Amino acid sequence: MCLFSLLRAPGFSSETILRSYGFSCRSDCISMAMVEAADEATHACKACGYKYSLSAGRVHGRHFLCQGCHNVQNTIRRNLGDTEDVQNFSADDSMAFFRSLRDAQKSSDCGSLSWKRIRAGMISRLTEEHISKFSTTVAVQELPLSVYTVQGWAEEVIKKFPCEYSDAYGCEVYKVPVRTLSWQEAFQKVESRILEKERLASQKKRKNQDDLDVPQAEQSEAKSAKADAKAAKQEAATTKKTLQQNERLASTAAKALGPLTSVETSLQKCVAKAEEAEDHDAAALEMCKENLAKAMKWRESAREAVNRQQVLRASEEQKEKAESLTPLPFDGEELKIFQKQSCEAAKALKQSVPKKAAKAKAEPKRKATEAEAEEKPKRARGKTTPKSG
Repeated sequence: MCLFSLLRAPGFSSETILRSYGFSCRSDCISMAMVEAADEATHACKACGYKYSLSAGRVHGRHFLCQGCHNVQNTIRRNLGDTEDVQNFSADDSMAFFRSLRDAQKSSDCGSLSWKRIRAGMISRLTEEHISKFSTTVAVQELPLSVYTVQGWAEEVIKKFPCEYSDAYGCEVYKVPVRTLSWQEAFQKVESRILEKERLASQKKRKNQDDLDVPQAEQSEAKSAKADAKAAKQEAATTKKTLQQNERLASTAAKALGPLTSVETSLQKCVAKAEEAEDHDAAALEMCKENLAKAMKWRESAREAVNRQQVLRASEEQKEKAESLTPLPFDGEELKIFQKQSCEAAKALKQSVPKKAAKAKAEPKRKATEAEAEEKPKRARGKTTPKSG
């Protein structure tokens, strides 16, 4: 029972309690109670937002930082050289990051979090931020519901997005944003950057230790060599993975060049004929034009990927070889669906264009010759004069 509670307990006089604790007046007791109340969980941590007692952290200027978040920041700074990645988080992302670590620490009931767990949380949060920023630059596709369902979209997912009636298509079209960057690709990029930063910080730390010219124990040297070997192994694994991904991407691009060129040529001819004709299906023409623009864009991306892969293969520097290719705006399945859609659109446009009237067949040459011969007058036969002897 605290002193402040005793003052309110029945059967105890204030004077008796004060004398038993060595206080000379009630003001001293009130001051003591205020000190105890000040240690309650009323201080919100700047990083995680949870409330703690004053003794569970430290005050930096006008802000309070709990000991757990302070340890996390020190661990990040020790392994990466700075806390720039965390400082670049938005306020919501930063609080979510520190809260997730504090919750994990409380659930596991461990004294401190390992760097491996902190790094995993950072990479996950940076990946989500990268995906979020990238998605704002993605164009929105306006297509009928049936087209999205053919592509494999779930109907309930499509209907979550806004729709409007299209005069060109003659039906309602849905505006669905399509992201061309997957979580796996973004995660690999963020992970590679963090691992590279960790490796550089480790090298800088070892260099500073060497500059101090302090004798190192054999055990420390063994740990350093082991860390170097591990970092080199991770770097080699990352490079190998990037090279394999580049090969798959370049192979997909090379296989797509032929079909995309064929689709582009076919659509160009259909569009040109339809524009020359007096009557045609406007919706089909618009669809063919959109597919033509997409075919040209996809073909340029595929050609760029193939050319860039050839340059990387010919490079002598390993670092340049491990450069990641720009992801294609399509995959093999999307290309098949696009070919089918383009073929149907071209077919519909051709059928809407009226056919030219067939020319009358010419009469056979033989009959024309005979008729001409009959119309000519026959030549009169004359008598011949016999030759004189």
